[in-house]
Amino acid sequence: MESQHLNFDLLIERTDEGLFSIVQDSPAGSAAAVVHSPFTYEELQALWLTLQEPHQNESIRMEQQRTASRTYGEQLFRAFCTGEVADCLRNSLNIALRDRTPLRIRLMVKNAPELVHLPWEYLYNPETHEFLALSGQSTLVRYIDLRHQIRPYVVEQPLRVLVMIASPENHPQLHLEREWLGLLDTLDHLALQGKLIVELLRDPTLVGLQRQLREKKYHIFHFVGFGAFDQGSFNTVSQDGLLLFEDKMGRGRYVSGQHVGNLLRDHYSVRLAVLNLRQHRNDPARNPFINAAQSILQRGVPAAVTFSAESSPISAVNFIDEFYAAIANYENVDSAITLARRSVQNIEASAAWGSPIYFTRTARGKIFHDPAAGPLPAFDEPLTGPVDDLRLRYMI
Repeated sequence: MESQHLNFDLLIERTDEGLFSIVQDSPAGSAAAVVHSPFTYEELQALWLTLQEPHQNESIRMEQQRTASRTYGEQLFRAFCTGEVADCLRNSLNIALRDRTPLRIRLMVKNAPELVHLPWEYLYNPETHEFLALSGQSTLVRYIDLRHQIRPYVVEQPLRVLVMIASPENHPQLHLEREWLGLLDTLDHLALQGKLIVELLRDPTLVGLQRQLREKKYHIFHFVGFGAFDQGSFNTVSQDGLLLFEDKMGRGRYVSGQHVGNLLRDHYSVRLAVLNLRQHRNDPARNPFINAAQSILQRGVPAAVTFSAESSPISAVNFIDEFYAAIANYENVDSAITLARRSVQNIEASAAWGSPIYFTRTARGKIFHDPAAGPLPAFDEPLTGPVDDLRLRYMI
């Protein structure tokens, strides 16, 4: 049976009048507030340098990461969840708690591309003393609303994952066999249970990917490699992220997220793209995989996850294990992300749990449906009921 939830749709939008935080829909009604970004570019660089620094289980560096994530997360919360917006969120959380129903915070950013790279995963509520992305009462997703619903794909196990590891000869090299064998070792228990099949794309070119997708039906595309930005201005809304593929000579070829999205869209069974960044970024405050993931979703893929393994390889392995195990059990991606983040937090006292960034365009986060669970549920209906009365009843 489909998990139930309440949506809290939060739009951060820049207009000619300024920057606004707008609650478009929630159990407690709507709200709006004039806001501003709490960080300078230099402060963001300092934050990401702290979070990306390899700590090798050193307690001092892990403590620095925890402190930084909480400090910046609270600043972010106070900046964008202020005034009526803060009241609306507080009341929505109370309603969700009363109904024992998770609150799904769907974050959207419009006309403010630089804000996409803010550390939203670390939003920290000072009233409840918890990160929203780790709370048992809420989930946090970066949402792209394309005004039409995507139904889960009905598929029997095993789910099939196509892995592409690109390491062009004229770029910094990845240890291909170690990357591949490490991923196999992490997910072999799912293969033994007949839940997941992981296959390596031996020809990591655009043509090779296109050919492999034609030959077999896959459900997840998993990319390991490097990324970059296009040549457009950083403040250009249309700026895309680039993934580094190989050409037929083994040299690097950058492919836009739009191009990858168009290719994956032609294969309806592909419901999820996982982008694993394997290098320190030249610009610590910006992640090209974020832009690439957005472009892939805008072209039709229902969900995308991007994360880095640089600061903590152990946490990355644990995240992959828990995340794929949940997906293979037909969990929705929202739940899978939360479970994996908590698992990372349990094994390591750092801020590595916030590295995964999750984008979705699905109403409930459900991308796969187990045929043994019965027919697909009906399309989602809009929430009904006296929303304004509920808001007044649970004002604090």
